[in-house]
Amino acid sequence: MGMMADERIKILLEQRFAEGLPDFLARRVLFWRDEEGEFEGEAEALCPDGVRFVRLTGSNNFLVKKLLCRDDAESDFLVYDPLSYAGDADDWLLDVKLYSEEFRADLISMRMAELHIEPSPEMRRAVRVYLKFLESKERRAKLASLGREYRRPIDLHIDVMAVLCGRPGGGAVEIVAAVLAGGGLLRRCAPRNDGIRCAPRNDGICCAPRNDGICCAPRNDGICCDPCNDVLARIGKYGDVSVFWRLAEKLAGYVDDGARPLLDFAAHILLTAASAQLDAGLLKGLERFVSETGRAWCHGFVQEMQRGSAADADTLFEICRAAEDALKLPARFGGADVDALLGCDVFPCIDERILLRLFSEAPDGAGHPGRILDVVERRRVTGWHARTQEYYGCLFHLAKMQEFGVAHGAGFHLAHAEEIWNAYTSEYYKMDSHYRRFHICFGNTLKDANAEIEDALKQAAEYAEGLYHYWFLTGLTENWTRAAGADLAALGYVSGVARQTDFYRDYPQKTADGGARAFVIVSDALRYAVGVELADRLMATMGGRAAAEAMQAAFPTITKFGMAALLPGGKLSAEIKGQAGGKGGKAEVFANGLPTGSLKQRSAALLAARENSIALAYSEVLRMKKQERRELTAGKEIVYIYHNAIDAAGDARATEDEVFAACEKAILEITALVKIIANDLGGTNIFITADHGFLYTYRPLAETDKIGRDEIPGDIFEIGRRYALAGVGASPEYLLPVKINEALRGFAPRGTVRIKLPGGGENYVHGGVSLQEMAVPVVVYKHARAAAKSYEGAKSPGLTLISESRTITGLMFSWDFLQTMPVGGKVQPCNYSVYIADESGAAVSGKQTAIADRAGEDAQGRVFRVRLCLKPMAYGRNKDYKLVITNGVDAPEEIPVRIDVAFADDFGFDV
Repeated sequence: MGMMADERIKILLEQRFAEGLPDFLARRVLFWRDEEGEFEGEAEALCPDGVRFVRLTGSNNFLVKKLLCRDDAESDFLVYDPLSYAGDADDWLLDVKLYSEEFRADLISMRMAELHIEPSPEMRRAVRVYLKFLESKERRAKLASLGREYRRPIDLHIDVMAVLCGRPGGGAVEIVAAVLAGGGLLRRCAPRNDGIRCAPRNDGICCAPRNDGICCAPRNDGICCDPCNDVLARIGKYGDVSVFWRLAEKLAGYVDDGARPLLDFAAHILLTAASAQLDAGLLKGLERFVSETGRAWCHGFVQEMQRGSAADADTLFEICRAAEDALKLPARFGGADVDALLGCDVFPCIDERILLRLFSEAPDGAGHPGRILDVVERRRVTGWHARTQEYYGCLFHLAKMQEFGVAHGAGFHLAHAEEIWNAYTSEYYKMDSHYRRFHICFGNTLKDANAEIEDALKQAAEYAEGLYHYWFLTGLTENWTRAAGADLAALGYVSGVARQTDFYRDYPQKTADGGARAFVIVSDALRYAVGVELADRLMATMGGRAAAEAMQAAFPTITKFGMAALLPGGKLSAEIKGQAGGKGGKAEVFANGLPTGSLKQRSAALLAARENSIALAYSEVLRMKKQERRELTAGKEIVYIYHNAIDAAGDARATEDEVFAACEKAILEITALVKIIANDLGGTNIFITADHGFLYTYRPLAETDKIGRDEIPGDIFEIGRRYALAGVGASPEYLLPVKINEALRGFAPRGTVRIKLPGGGENYVHGGVSLQEMAVPVVVYKHARAAAKSYEGAKSPGLTLISESRTITGLMFSWDFLQTMPVGGKVQPCNYSVYIADESGAAVSGKQTAIADRAGEDAQGRVFRVRLCLKPMAYGRNKDYKLVITNGVDAPEEIPVRIDVAFADDFGFDV
């Protein structure tokens, strides 16, 4: 031992004996522990002056105890102790040591003291594994920054490996995740028996793998020719790889023989996790990858990775793909019944098999809509749902369309137009909504298509098109035009149904006459089904109440007629300007004799009826500052704001396929505009309506869905794809007549037929008399401020535990939960997180999601079964645990539970 070390030790000893004494002690007894005997010869010489030195030999323990306790109970003592004891019972001086102090002089002891590691023999053995790791000040600092005290070897091993993995503070899950992400899944680059890599060849080219499985030489650039795992290499360089594999065996039940590829380890974790969710028969032949003892940990590992960071989820996804390919799991699961796969969310290919099967069955009618909806319900809380949610969205809306078809399988045969109108505005419109939602989801899948599912989905999309277009639209429109045809020909509108020309009188004028301000938002082509969704959105996001009503748009259902109909007076007139024959001839529309073609003209029409009125463009309102808006609308009793998102997209050939997405854009923009009116302008009474609706079908139309321009005889003044304005003498055989005035007749194609015109844009059309074109919403929104009695914010539906048991006896278990209120109105859908926590609030189980969005009044239909998995660890029967149910907004519900699980803890993990 060098002089510098001796001097340093002597100084440390002198400092220890010079320190103040602990309470109730009159002297200091310091036991110098040195099991390796490194200071056997120097110890006595290093004893400070005035301190008695005693050396334990193994045969003088009793005499030393007598000396310390009886013969000299006043002197300071340095007791040199090079002995090791099999157990506490063999240590005669244990009682003295308990009230004395300990000193160690070796580097390991100093490092242990620096890092707050308990100076026990098993902890010293653990530290010896990481001597190279501890050489680095930076690595020691990362470990010390965790601020932990180490009393068990496993805790130290995990934290050191986490630092080496680049995840300081991470647990076993993070370590395993880092290893699996570290490369070399298919083959493992094994070190030589002495742990040293072989040297590179002079030419820098990798030699061939040796027959004994030992790694070939790395190239000069440091890259191994065999795939090698960077993380395991770091663990091996600064510690011992066998510690990692012992951890893997303890937690996951995986036994490594030094030669198995890492993919075996990955497959073991994944299949062991899946074995908790799949029937054993589906894994027949793969039993070597399944561990009963590691099932809970592997299941928890997969859940944490799936629901962790995006990087972790991506890593696990790629690992799953590698395992699926190697073990041919898609083919294995492809033959399984859908019900047998529903409970498993480990492998992405399971979602693909389920979706492929159900999309393939849909066109044949083999998939019952109730069964499909149940599948979607169960799969939407699974780990990979974010990657397939658009596909499941397609499946959901397709099933809802099928469900509608089953409910109305006999077709549409109502006798009265008013009856059909009421059926459409209360129920039938939902078919339009589901078709729109189907195509939004379908369009999203095409942005990053899954090759396994793409063709089956496109086949299902063809089926959806036929169901919507050729069954629903065609059948409903034929029923409607038969029932409404007489009224349209004689009156120009359908009697018994609210009319657009009465809008001004019934809504803004009535409000203003009552002494309140009225704000009207007119959104071009906001058809009824979209208006209902808008009303729901306002109910969910605003403090007031919203309701969707319906009225019939003026014919033809085009912008200039609809915009005029919404103005004061209730009386429209039209004059043809230009030539007949559709060449330069156009109708100019007037409201109470005033022109209405421009925003300025509409504003003048409003002012003519009521002095304190104004018309604004949405874009203009959006550009203004808050004060500018207030100044412009101050003192105004009626304010019209014109918005155009849907028609702007649909009427342009290049963007007509984006019209469904434009509907969502319109909902978002109008919701924001309502907030501006309510918050900035003090608006309380807000009415949202449209000039007309629209027809849209995704698939290009067949020739049988079109009628030629030359098939319409007579003087045609103006023509569109869904209407024609002609002189009184015209009577096209294939068109439905609609009265306009004494000098002008209107005609509309029957069903969903389009009139052939030059140019594109056949799929998105309006102007005709279908319910989708004629039914426009009136969303009545009554705002309430937060301080008002009428204010009612959105509510969560609530979720509570209904299973009677409060005792957990296994690591994996299922409990039933009830959604306490049905969704609807102010009660909005909500995602709840459910997990078990300890007394400090730390989760001791995986966190599962329950989506509370069920609208049924029957409580039994609002019951969820949630499966939870405890983390493998030691639990105390008398400790406090709680079930936590939280949505991140409301106060969480915490229910005391008891955990009575027999599980081997981490003691005994020693290296």
